[in-house]
Amino acid sequence: MENIITAQGYGAGGHHDTKWVNDEDPHFPCNTFDDPKMIQQCYLMQTSWMLTMYSYDYEKVIAACSDAPATMTSTCFKSLGRDIAGQTLRDPTRIVQLCSTVPKEHRAVCMTGALNVIIDFWGEKLTDQATKLCTIAGDEREECYNILARRINLELFEHKEDTERVCATFEPDMRPLCSAAR
Repeated sequence: MENIITAQGYGAGGHHDTKWVNDEDPHFPCNTFDDPKMIQQCYLMQTSWMLTMYSYDYEKVIAACSDAPATMTSTCFKSLGRDIAGQTLRDPTRIVQLCSTVPKEHRAVCMTGALNVIIDFWGEKLTDQATKLCTIAGDEREECYNILARRINLELFEHKEDTERVCATFEPDMRPLCSAAR
């Protein structure tokens, strides 16, 4: 993460630089590692550099993720979902629009990356974004609700009442997922 932030010009002070990005190769430095865990961790942030490199041209980033090693393609699209959520200020409609441009077999992980950002930055004024995303997620709707139910039941709220309040916003046919995840 620090490498990408520095490459984007947001590092501490103006004098920091990094040699761990490449304006010509969207997969660098991920394609230089041998350790699968390192490669995965790299690809979980690489789309932030790709978006910078391609001036936020999502089509080019989607093409670059499609060209990632087969074992990292899904990770790349999950990273893109994370970036999409950040760039759209967690706007469910825009997230669905942008993740819908991803190849069908990777849309679910794009949505998962975006949903995780919404959940990770949950706050009093953000209480309906995750449910709204799941409601409009199309083919990824049930998976979206499954992830949301698991996360709100297991890690998000301290008080059962808060979890129940959010579960009540689920579409009626998805509410049983809240009970099942406990």
